[in-house]
Amino acid sequence: MIVKTSGAPACRDAHPQRPRSGKTMKMIVAYVQPDKVDAVQAALVQAGVVAMTLSPATGCGQQRGRVGIKNHDAEKLHMLAKVRLEIAVRDNLLDTAMEAIVRGARTYHLGDGMIFVYEITDCMRIRTRSRGPVALDQKAAPAPAQAAQASVQAVPR
Repeated sequence: MIVKTSGAPACRDAHPQRPRSGKTMKMIVAYVQPDKVDAVQAALVQAGVVAMTLSPATGCGQQRGRVGIKNHDAEKLHMLAKVRLEIAVRDNLLDTAMEAIVRGARTYHLGDGMIFVYEITDCMRIRTRSRGPVALDQKAAPAPAQAAQASVQAVPR
């Protein structure tokens, strides 16, 4: 029997296998009003989505940054404060997470925000080295015993 190898490392822990299907995870990027962040977070937690990253953002959309209809320069854009949410989810939670964002952020006025969805081809949880959709699970595998038993030594000053 002849066995051909692809030159991949023999040690699985050195380079974990990439998931076969890259279409099982999505990255949600949402821009919402700063005063709606607490409501959006609460709606996401209620929907079972608790892992997210928040960062400040500025920008404008269809309203060109205009808050009222007073004498604004039609050619000038006014940047408004927003909050950017980044949420990685499995495909089966995508619609639930998007609906939760809408439920928490919607005021029925211009400037409520936008939601963008991107495919994630791969990811890795650094602590456990788990890859793919498993890495997104809230209760990922525990760290290897060697890492858990390692002690941190203070660096002398």
